[in-house]
Parts: sequence; C-alpha cells; structure tokens
Amino acid sequence: MALLRSGDAKAVSDNAPLVAAVIALGGVLTAQMVSIALDDRRTQESRDLEVQRAHEAALQKYLEQVGKLLTQGPEPPNFGTVARAQTLAVLKGLRGDSDRKRVVMLFLSESNLLDKHRTDFNLRLADLSDADLGGLDGILCCKNLSETHLERADLSETDLRNTDLRRAYLTGANLKRLV
Repeated sequence: MALLRSGDAKAVSDNAPLVAAVIALGGVLTAQMVSIALDDRRTQESRDLEVQRAHEAALQKYLEQVGKLLTQGPEPPNFGTVARAQTLAVLKGLRGDSDRKRVVMLFLSESNLLDKHRTDFNLRLADLSDADLGGLDGILCCKNLSETHLERADLSETDLRNTDLRRAYLTGANLKRLV
C-alpha cells in the first residue's frame, strides 16, 4: 500500500510474483498445521482406543482367572489371598475406567467374595478412584475399605453403614444421598 501511495506502481508489479509466493506459502503452512492437528487428534483417538481394548482384555482375563478359581471345586487354602492380589492388580490397571471398575465390584459381590464373613478377602488399599459405585445396593455396606483410593468415585446413593473407611482417600468423591 505504501508503494502505491508513493507512486511506485512499477515496484509493486515487479514484486507481484514474490508477494504471490509468500501468500501461497502461508496457505501451504496453514494447511500443514491443520493436517498436523488432525493427525494428532487421530493419534490420540487411536491411543484411547488401545487403552480401552487393553482394559477390556485385562478385565476379561481377571474374570476368567478368578471365575475359574471359584468354580474348580473346593477352594484352595490361599484362594482369598490370590483373588485379592488379582483384584488389586486389575483395579490398578483400570485407572480412569469407571464402568469396568463397577463390573469388577458387581462380580465380587455376586461371587460372594465381598461377603462380610470372609476374612481372607477385602478391598483394603484397592484403587477404586473414578469408579462408578453409585446406587450399588449393599455391596459396600460393612466392608473393609480402609486406605482404599476412592478419589472422584461416585458413591452417591450407596449404603456405607458400618463400612471401614479409616484413612480412605475420598478427595472429590461424590458422597451425596448416602444411605
């Protein structure tokens, strides 16, 4: 613009190819940046899908192993210890996966591993952070959850009467409408 006002139109026309090249280069760079951003998003989606598949595989393996221990006849003497170790490991591996942690809890309840009379199995030190445990009828009532990680867990409408929560990590947990 300054060149046009100064009356040097020839300088503008002489540099027109250079100006066009700079504008074209800007368009190419913009297109590359958009492409990189899309690739990053696709890569993140791919990683997220891999994590979901790994979580599903870990959950399936856990259910098969503990299920096999439960159905093989008389319980081995160290069954509770083995089942507890596998449970703690799978819950730790399911970090951030609230739905699959809920499945583990339902499995433990339905297989009577969380029965209050069992002395060889408890959830002490378990990683139930981010778990969706809301509204689980009686599953956590009277259980040993001391030192359990329940950060950001949904415990709404859950019966926690007589549940041992000493030194449990409850930061950000949803404790609304506890029964």
